[in-house]
Amino acid sequence: KKTNSAKVDTSGRPGTRIEVSISKQKVTIYENGSVAMRMRAIVGSPSRPTPVMRDKISSIKFAPEWNPPKTILQRDIYPELERNPRFLYRGWTVYKGGKKINPRDVDWKTADLSNYRFVQDSGGINALGSIRFTMHNRESIFIHDTPFKASFGKEDRYASSGCIRVEQAGRMAAWMLRQDGQPKSTKEINALKKGPTKII
Repeated sequence: KKTNSAKVDTSGRPGTRIEVSISKQKVTIYENGSVAMRMRAIVGSPSRPTPVMRDKISSIKFAPEWNPPKTILQRDIYPELERNPRFLYRGWTVYKGGKKINPRDVDWKTADLSNYRFVQDSGGINALGSIRFTMHNRESIFIHDTPFKASFGKEDRYASSGCIRVEQAGRMAAWMLRQDGQPKSTKEINALKKGPTKII
């Protein structure tokens, strides 16, 4: 927030902030020390926990593509390629040497996977959903939407690879833009979510 951001509340934290409770699997948004909204969250699984950290959100990316980090490539993408390379045929773009290639032309069982870059296209079942709240940290942790909304109805929501998935990403984006002096209506937010990709 451009104003009042330096003020702190009784907790000693900034009065205007987004706070993630890993243990409660919830997100609470504070404005000038008061709760502005709460929503459920999906946080890291026991094997890939969400780290305790403090960071700043630098931008909001609407209709984001997904560049899987190295850890997810090694743990998820590469093993899936060995089992079923056809998953790349829909919703993914593959690059080699900076050039886009056709994944059907590669023998993925023998290829050196480190020579390729995999990008999940925006829309559809993109892992980030329709909105990503960008942060910059060594753990590659950020907050994002998800296409799998039913998961928010579960009591146990320890299911991500470390990032935080939020139940109402559109409302959170609208609140952030309002704080930054760039208010958007629900209609405008929904239009941004549909693409093309845009960073604010």
